[in-house]
Amino acid sequence: MNWNEFNSTVVRNESPEAIELDLRPFGAQQSEAVDFWLEAAMTQGDPFGKAVIVKMDASVILSQTARRCLAALQEKGVTLSVVRTEQ
Repeated sequence: MNWNEFNSTVVRNESPEAIELDLRPFGAQQSEAVDFWLEAAMTQGDPFGKAVIVKMDASVILSQTARRCLAALQEKGVTLSVVRTEQ
């Protein structure tokens, strides 16, 4: 995955308090998309300066890489939550 593919597919909603990244449009590639974004966020620290909400289907299984990145970002003080929705 690259930034062009990610940015053209993700549905981004922003408010003063939070940014929501809806990964459901990626379909079967949601796990790959979350890995891509989390690894990029690791290098950027707190890229938005506000809470981040990542939405994905309930059936998506987070990889070990994603779990590690989530924990590391939260340790750095990034407010980040993963919301799983039914299809």
